[in-house]
Formats: sequence, C-alpha cells, structure tokens
Amino acid sequence: MTFDAPHAWVRAWASETPNRLALATPSSRLSYRELDGRVDDVARVLTALGAQAGERVLSSLPLSPAAAVVALAVQRIGAVSVELSREFSENAQAAAFQRSRADVAVISGRDAARWQQLWSSKRPRSVAVVHDGSLLGFPQLGHVDAHLQEDGVVVVAPTGLGRTSPEQRVFDDDAAALVLLTSGSSGSPVGVVLSSRNLAVNARAIAACLDLSARDHAMCVLPLSYAYGRSILHSHFVVGASVFLDPRSLFPKLVVDTLRDEGCTNFSGVPVTYELLRRQVEVQGHRLSSLRFVTQAGGALSKETARWVRSAFAPAPLIIMYGATEATARLSWLPPSRAHKEGSIGLPIPGVSFRLVDDQGADVADGAVGHLVASGRNVALGYLDDEERAREVFRDGALWTGDLARVDEDGCYFLVGRAREMLKIAGHRTSPAEIEEELHSHDDIFDAAVIGMPDEVLGDVPVALIVLRPGIGVDDEALRLWLRRRLPAFKVPRFFARVMDLPRGPNGKVRRGELRALFEETQRRATSAASQQFVRQRGLDPEHTQEKQ
Repeated sequence: MTFDAPHAWVRAWASETPNRLALATPSSRLSYRELDGRVDDVARVLTALGAQAGERVLSSLPLSPAAAVVALAVQRIGAVSVELSREFSENAQAAAFQRSRADVAVISGRDAARWQQLWSSKRPRSVAVVHDGSLLGFPQLGHVDAHLQEDGVVVVAPTGLGRTSPEQRVFDDDAAALVLLTSGSSGSPVGVVLSSRNLAVNARAIAACLDLSARDHAMCVLPLSYAYGRSILHSHFVVGASVFLDPRSLFPKLVVDTLRDEGCTNFSGVPVTYELLRRQVEVQGHRLSSLRFVTQAGGALSKETARWVRSAFAPAPLIIMYGATEATARLSWLPPSRAHKEGSIGLPIPGVSFRLVDDQGADVADGAVGHLVASGRNVALGYLDDEERAREVFRDGALWTGDLARVDEDGCYFLVGRAREMLKIAGHRTSPAEIEEELHSHDDIFDAAVIGMPDEVLGDVPVALIVLRPGIGVDDEALRLWLRRRLPAFKVPRFFARVMDLPRGPNGKVRRGELRALFEETQRRATSAASQQFVRQRGLDPEHTQEKQ
C-alpha cells in the first residue's frame, strides 16, 4: 500500500504531472517536480544535521514555500515536524521551545538574534537558518550546517551529500508526524500531536466537501504553523491542486488584487481576515470571476459580517467551517444550500460524527444543549508530554471540544458557547458570545469581548471590552439603552472598558485568559484619571493650591 501522507502525495504528482504548478508566491513558482526536488534537498540537509526518524525537528518560518518544503522534508525522513508560530511573544516562544524538546531546529534568519537569546540556557543539537538575500550576512547561530533560501532552495549544504534521494523508510500511518504548538486561550503553550493518518483523513474529507480538483488554485494568507493554514495546503496537495501563499494579509487590497490576477478559485480566512477586508476593500469591484467559493473558520463570524461576505464575494458562496487543532483541522461545514441557517456550524464532514452529552457523558434529550463531542480518525493522538490535559480532552477516543451546542431538526449544529466561559448571571447560564454578537452589530464598535466578574449577589456580572472605530465616542448609558432593546436586562454589561486592541493569538482568536487583567488595568487607569480630574476641578491639586497661596 502506498504511504498516505502529504510528502508522498507530492512525490506521486511529481511523477504523474511533473510540470503542474504546486506552490506560488508573489515572487516565485514551483512545479510539483521542483517542489519534490526541494523536499529531497532539504531532507538530505536535515539528515546531515543529524535528524533521525522519530526525532523532533522544530520549524519556525514565515508563510513561504520554505515552510512547506521543510515540513514535507521532515516527514520524508520519518522525523516529527514541530511547528511554532513566529507570532508568539518571546516568552511564549521560549516556553513552547522548551516543551518541544526539539533535537534540530529550522528558523528564519530574520529571527536569529531573538532565538540566540531564547536558547541561552538550552539550544537544539543542530540549527539550520532560512535566509533571504538581504540576510546572508546575519551572524550565524551555534552549529549551522546549511542555509536555505526563502523558496526552499539549498544554497549551502554540508559536503558529501551527493544528489541521491534520502533513504526510503518504512512509515507508520499512526505514528506522530506533526506537532502544532498553540498558545491556547491562556497563552500557555500546548502541543497537539497528529499522525499521518490524521492528516490524510482530514485532507481527503475537506477536499470532498469543497469538491476540490487539480484545477483548483487556492490563496492562503494563513500561517502554515496554524491548523487551518496547514489544512489548506494538504487538502490541495492530495488532489494535485496548487496553492498561492500570500504573506501580505495586512494589506487587504493587495491581497484581493492578487486573488483576481492569479485567477484563484478559492480563498480562506478567519474572522479578523474578513473584518479587515470589510473595512478596507470594495471587493465587489474586483471581478473575481475565477473564484468558486470562500471559506471561514477559526472562530465565530458575526452574522453581520457573514452577510457582508456573502454579498461582497457573490456569486462565490461563503462556506462556514468549524474545527479544532485537536481534530487536525476541520470537523464540520455549512453547505451553501443551508446558508439560511445563520450562526450554524453545519454538518459533520465525512468520517466525523457528533454527540451532545451532559457533564457525565450521557446523551442529552432532543433539542437540549450539551457538550459537543466529536469522533473520527482525524482526532489527534493527544498532547505533547501532557497526559493530564489529554485525559480531560480525549476520552475513549473521542474529542471533547469544550463547546456547548444544540442541533436542529435538520441535523445542523449551533454553538452556544464555550463550557468554561459560560457565565452564571442570577441563575441564568449565559454565553459571552451572545452578548458579543450584539456588540459587533453596533455601527461604532469594531471589536468586542465579554467576560464575567464575580458578584456576591448575582454570581457573575458581564463586563465588556470594546474597540471603537477611529474617531468614534460612545456614551456608556446610550450603549446600555441600545443593548436593552436587544437583550434581557441581566445580559447587558455593567461596565464598558475601551481598549485599543483585544489580545489575539497568531490564529486571530482572542486570548480570553488575558481579558480580565486587561479589564482591571483599564478600570484602574479610568479611576485614576477620574480622581485626578476631580481634584483639579475643585482646586485641590497641591501644585494649584501652592500657587494660590
């Protein structure tokens, strides 16, 4: 049986359709034959660096063909690719690296100085540095055997490698192949361990839902260290399609121009991706005639923004998808035919089944809310060196997603909220997401998050952190009156804290574990400012008093 894994798909397409485009960027293009050759080149370098089957190879690279090539090469030699986002804070990167216990690392030259500091106490046995032309003179870091350009081409390699292909190994579909390091909601690093079978099953299921074929040409603006970005790559490689990697997501107009000029057939984003597009680009004027569909995952998209996406990208439909890193990537999809079910995460993808259960794991009654539990061969092997967390999340081979949900008469699922984030307000279980949805629909609010603060009488009281649109000021009482027309009184936030930005991870999700500290700091500053104003208004300022004397 042919080994079913991304690097094997690339080898197969390199043999069958060698000249077909596989990867592209604004400055480079690689056919499947070229991509397969690059993977072999890097596999030889990694072997020379001492990487062995079963060992962990850390990769922390920008969105580029090099990131894809290195990941494929690691898997080709039977090692475990450990992916770490470059967007982590320094503390989070250091903690994630320590958790990874990587033997070999591949990093970007532009990050070398930072890594040199992070590795002051412990560094990998070997390091390879990926450079672009402007950074070739960057100070080397420890034992550096090879330099790779951003497109994955080996520039300098250890002597004696030759041009032979790496040793062909016997692979185990169910062995660890990929570890995706995430910051989690609290910022503490978590490593999700995935097998080649996980990757293959999920990629094929997604390709089937989206009807992908070799004719497709996707645009990917999401990092490959993120499950959603990686699944875009894999679901296209499995059918011999191509992917355009565009790291310019902060320049939405340029991205949409390229989407048109490249003739991309699909585009994917997280909620913040579409919020940026909505604010900065008139998508309707770009004549995206090649676009077949757009997808969204990585968190709940507000109903208002979902309506805008459907209108802006029409006739290409918006396909809502739901997933988790612990499920390789995606678990469900909302087919275009069911787009009228606003707020739904849709149906399980092929090979996935859902259950709604109570706290003890028993099925809930029809129409009731329960814990969403997913089963399928895409459920991860577990967490990296964290058995306690794994026992809580992976139970009897199923994934407890941490989400509460309900299902309607047509089998479509609706998320109600995160189990750990539910508020208990005067005896009422309330999801912050419900209040956030209304805040996002306010014309003057760009972003919002709701948390609960303890109250002796009510249990929890909701408070909101809001990001206002530029040049906007909103009175608290006016905002409360506006919300009272849309929500029960007990769900209206007691306080509103205005912040410049919400803390978000590399995947765009709000780091909810940091919200309470941010809210408390904002309140302290507001109280201090009010006190100072009170003193000044009453002539009690010491300096002012001295002047009067």
